[in-house]
Formats: sequence, C-alpha cells, structure tokens
Amino acid sequence: MPVARTPLPGSAIDQAEHLRSVMREGDRQLLRRDISRLFRSGPARTAKVMKHLRARPDRQLLVSTVHQAAEDLDGALDLYDHLRVRSLEYCAVAVLFAAVEGRPGRLPDVLRQLRRRQRSGDAELLRSATAVLPYGHTTARMDEAVARVLQYTSYKVAAERELHRARRLRRTERAQRETAATSPVLGAGDGRSTWWRLLHWVVALFRQRA
Repeated sequence: MPVARTPLPGSAIDQAEHLRSVMREGDRQLLRRDISRLFRSGPARTAKVMKHLRARPDRQLLVSTVHQAAEDLDGALDLYDHLRVRSLEYCAVAVLFAAVEGRPGRLPDVLRQLRRRQRSGDAELLRSATAVLPYGHTTARMDEAVARVLQYTSYKVAAERELHRARRLRRTERAQRETAATSPVLGAGDGRSTWWRLLHWVVALFRQRA
C-alpha cells in the first residue's frame, strides 16, 4: 500500500513530533501528505495530536492542519466534535470557520448543525467570526473571542495582534485597580465614597501616632 494511504505510525506524541519535523523541513507537499495520513488515524486521534500542538511555535502547523481538515465538511464536523470533547473550543470553531471561509453558502447549514448539537454559543461565535470576512455586508472589528478562533486560520497575524492588544489592555486595567485599592485618594467610586475612604485613612493615621 502506498505510504500516502497509511496512517502515521506511533503515539499521538510521536505523530505530533513527526509533523513538527516535516514543518521545519519546509516541504509543503510532504506536509500536506502527512497531515492527510494523520486524518486517516481518525478524528479522535487527530484531535489528540492537535492538543499536543498548542505551543506558540506550532501555531502555523495548526493553521495548516485546520485548513486541510476544512476541505471536507463532514470530516470537519467530526473533527469539531472531538476537539470540543478535548476542550479545544476555539480551535474547533476555527475548523468550521475554515470550512465556510471561501464557501459562504455552507454557513447556514453549519449553523444548523451546531444548534442541533446544542452548541448555540459556538454558532454565535462562528457567525461573529465570519462577520470579518470581506463577503459580509460590513466588515466587523475583530474582538478577543473572535481573535481566539482566527489565530488558527489564515487570519493568524491579525488575530495575534488583537490578542496582544487585549492582553495589554487587561494589564493596564489591573494596574489601575491595584492602584485604586491601595490609595484612598485615588479610590474608585463617587466623590462621597472617596472622601469617606480618606477620612478613615486619616483617623487610622492619628491612631497609629497616638
């Protein structure tokens, strides 16, 4: 039997490492062949291997795997189910996004399939993600949840930029909250609560000196 028609040998960890080595070689044709061989192991094993490819250096390999899995809609839905079981929800929705990215006519059917699976939240996330596509009536701004999906797609660069912006914003907000919690003058709230905090602080200071 030709190699291309045989599953990748070894454990899920072995298969993940093999795909990494092929990715490093830069042979796209060989990578495509071996991703197809991974799919021959079944959607459950494919999802398990993808869970081992979550490090940042593996992101482009995941993008290639997601893109190739999306070529067959039935296979994409099967893989979605198994990725969801492994709590890889954003990657799971990314597979379906890739399946409809160039074929918008598929979207209503995919949304129905998700609702039938009682995954209405994923259906809304997929709908939001497709709103950034140029064939939509308007091109929506990418929010953080959508960016977490699109980081596994051809929109990876823009998605990672949005995720970096969101992390930076959270750090700034956290620093502001910590400053407010330790400074009575800069405390959050209306003027009355700020003055009460200041009064308590002054009373405590006099008690310490007494």
